[in-house]
Amino acid sequence: MKYEKHNARQYEQILRAARQLFVEKGIERVSFSAVADSCGIARATLYKYFPDKESLLWAIHRQALRTFGNALLARAEARQLFVEKGIERVSFSAVADSCGIARATLYKYFPDKESLLWAIHRQALRTFGNALLARAEARPLTALERFSVYFEELARRFELDPEFLLFFDLFEKTYQAETARRGSAVYGRMFRPGDFGSGDTARFLCENFNDGSLRAGLDAQLTAVSATYTAVYALIGLGKDRAPLSLKYGVEAPAMARFLFDAFLRGISADGAPPQ
Repeated sequence: MKYEKHNARQYEQILRAARQLFVEKGIERVSFSAVADSCGIARATLYKYFPDKESLLWAIHRQALRTFGNALLARAEARQLFVEKGIERVSFSAVADSCGIARATLYKYFPDKESLLWAIHRQALRTFGNALLARAEARPLTALERFSVYFEELARRFELDPEFLLFFDLFEKTYQAETARRGSAVYGRMFRPGDFGSGDTARFLCENFNDGSLRAGLDAQLTAVSATYTAVYALIGLGKDRAPLSLKYGVEAPAMARFLFDAFLRGISADGAPPQ
C-alpha cells in the first residue's frame, strides 16, 4: 500500500512538473531529462511511468479534462442543491454524494463551501457577460440597443435556466456585501483580471449613453443600475412563482418578463419605441 501511494504521489508530481515546464518553455524545448531533473528523479524512473513525451502530454491532457469535468459537475450539482435546500442546509458531503465523487476529491477543486459558492457565481457572471460582449462585438450597438441586448440575454437565460437567477437570489447578500467593500480580499481572490464582474453590467449599459437613442435628460448611472436590478429582481420573483402565476392567470412567466422589458425600453427610448 505504501508503495502504491508513493507511486501515485510521484505520478502527480511528474505531471505537475511537466505541465509547468511545457507552459514556461514550450513543448518542443522540454526534454525528458529536464522533466526528470525537475522532479528530482532519474530518467529511468520517469520511463517507468511514461514511455515517451507524447504519452506524458496525453496524461496531462486527460488530467486537465478530468479536473475540468469534475469541477464543472460539482458547480452544477451544488447550485441545484443550494436552490432546492438553501445554502446553510447543504454540506460538502451532500455535494460530493450528488456528484458521485469522494469528499476528498471535491476538496481538490474547492477548499471550502464559500469558494464553491463564489465559483458558481463567477461562472454565471462570466457566461452572461461574455454573451453580452459578443453581441456588442458583432456590430456597433446604440445605447438603446445595449439595454435591449441586456434584457434579451436575461430573458433567454430565464427561459432556459431559471436556476441561474434563483441561485443569484440566495447569494446576493454575500456578493453585494463583499463587492461594496473596496479591495475585498474575497472578491479579489475569486475573480481574476478580465473577468466580467461587479459593476460591469452597468458599465456595459452606460457606454455610448448620449448617442441620441435614449430619452434626453436621463442619468446614465441611475438608468443603468435601475435596469440591471429591476430586471434581475423581477425575474427572481417570477422564477419563484412561475407555476402558480401560470395556473392563476394563464400567462407564462417568460411572456411577463418580456412585456416588462419592452415597457422599460419604451420608457427610455428617444422616440418611445423599442429597437427593431
